[in-house]
Amino acid sequence: MTAFSLCIIGRNEEEHLERLFESVNKAFGDCPHEVLFVDTGSADNTKEVAAKYADRVIDYKWNNDFSAARNFAMENAANDEILFLDCDEEITYINIEEFANALEDDDAIGMVNVRNMYVLLGAEDAYIEKRPRICNRTKHKFEGSIGEKIIRRKENTPLVYLDINMTVSHYGYLSIEEGSLKRVERNLPLLLKAVEDEEFVKDTALYFMLGQHYALLGENKEAAKYMKKGMDECEDIDETTKLLLALGFGYTLLRMNNHSDAIELVALSDKYKNSGDFTCLMGIVYLRNGMIDKAMDAFIKAKETEKVIVEGANTFIPSFNMACIHELYGEMDEAMELYAECGEYEPAIERLAQLEQDY
Repeated sequence: MTAFSLCIIGRNEEEHLERLFESVNKAFGDCPHEVLFVDTGSADNTKEVAAKYADRVIDYKWNNDFSAARNFAMENAANDEILFLDCDEEITYINIEEFANALEDDDAIGMVNVRNMYVLLGAEDAYIEKRPRICNRTKHKFEGSIGEKIIRRKENTPLVYLDINMTVSHYGYLSIEEGSLKRVERNLPLLLKAVEDEEFVKDTALYFMLGQHYALLGENKEAAKYMKKGMDECEDIDETTKLLLALGFGYTLLRMNNHSDAIELVALSDKYKNSGDFTCLMGIVYLRNGMIDKAMDAFIKAKETEKVIVEGANTFIPSFNMACIHELYGEMDEAMELYAECGEYEPAIERLAQLEQDY
């Protein structure tokens, strides 16, 4: 295997690091690599914890520019092939053969599955997106102060992407604990500056990130505002992020109990008619608006979809809501059967236990 450098940038992340580094050790074992940790100004024990696992810990003076920090890390790495991970992540699966093959291709940018953990309507869930995490520093660099992108060093050279069977779980959107709050407070001004810059190229990913940050703070009105703005103003071709914006906007309206505005998303039904994620969302929207038959039809259709972004959008989420509908009509046997189908989905477990006790 080609030797690579794992570069990690962090500040005040001591509570996350052991989980990350233990997953790295498990994934890569004796593979030839170094771990470089770049500290951007920690005031806690981040550097001390990192020093237990990393080959090197170096300092970088934070200047409100993530790309500058990542480029600094690459410049100081021992190897040309670079893997980037964030402090609030862990490697949960890797096909080491595919990973090794990606390192052999200097031109390719390695795309991994990032499983973003978050809370959806009161229960823990996740959505999966492809993110660029592997590159060659002689061919690539980072650009953008936040929501940074990997670009070619040589202008007018097309980017080449390579999918890798590797999954990284990201916990940064799961709660607003102290460390996450500091991260949100640091990132929010950068995101606002980026989207309000007159020279800013409208980017769905930045609007989605901005909406997520406001949602973490519980500021759902602002979250909905920027997700809707991204839906209306962005013309880039990232269809996956456009769908995530629509889903984020819809679920934010549901959190606000703004069911009348949420029903307006029906206008996108033709565009996303093959999306189990959107169909599941609309099932919930219909249900909250008292449109029971439409809701049931949407949930049945969602369960027939093979591939989704949001975990459970084609399994336990529609099953749980269908069970609720059966309960509404007093059909307890059907409801209990559907709750049982939901597996480890906590709301279903709790409701099934209650029904088994009552009936």
